[in-house]
Amino acid sequence: MRIFLFIVSALLFSVCYAQDDMSPFATTGFGGFNYFRPNLAKKGMAYQGDPIGIYLNNNGLFFTYNVGQVRPLHSNIDVANTNFNLTTMGYQIGKDFKWGTESFLSASVKPYVAIGAVAGSFPKSRIFEEIPSLGLFIAPGIDFRISQLNIGFQYQMMGLLHSSFDYDRSMNFGRGFLNGLAINVGFSNSFDLLTPQAYTFKGLNVDVNVTQKEWIEYGQRYGKWYRYR
Repeated sequence: MRIFLFIVSALLFSVCYAQDDMSPFATTGFGGFNYFRPNLAKKGMAYQGDPIGIYLNNNGLFFTYNVGQVRPLHSNIDVANTNFNLTTMGYQIGKDFKWGTESFLSASVKPYVAIGAVAGSFPKSRIFEEIPSLGLFIAPGIDFRISQLNIGFQYQMMGLLHSSFDYDRSMNFGRGFLNGLAINVGFSNSFDLLTPQAYTFKGLNVDVNVTQKEWIEYGQRYGKWYRYR
């Protein structure tokens, strides 16, 4: 499953929209880390460490994968620790306000609303298999870019359904409504300094006039070599 998610994330980050045959380095995408800590206290769970994952974005189409560890509230035994993971894929609907060109000396702000699908595994007790859940999410957010640094904030609201036939639903604390603030930090792939065809500049105009042309030719006549000039 994790290998599949890695392949999906790699393909997503490599997809680039055609922009007049410009290099993919001129697109507006970025990748980095994602921090998402949904409110699990109402589910009877407490965090053991911060859930941190990856975040990939290409022209508004984004993908996240987070892994964390929780335990039941008021539990003090290590065996109660339980892993969980969350995967989201969605699209940002908003306006990108830019200052400067797509280079190291530019900036942008993009307010948006993101919609998409979410999948996760949320076992409520330590078991050998994870219990899957599927659902949808909506998330208002805003992205900031200064040069190649990207920082984004989303408030994600998720609705998930229990999607396993092997376990009792009461074991799956992830079903129902989840919400929380997501923060992502990454670096842009728009290294347009590597695409000189995207730029124009003024230079010197040089005219060359031919005022005299000279040529030399060798030939043979009556068995002797002659030089013509």
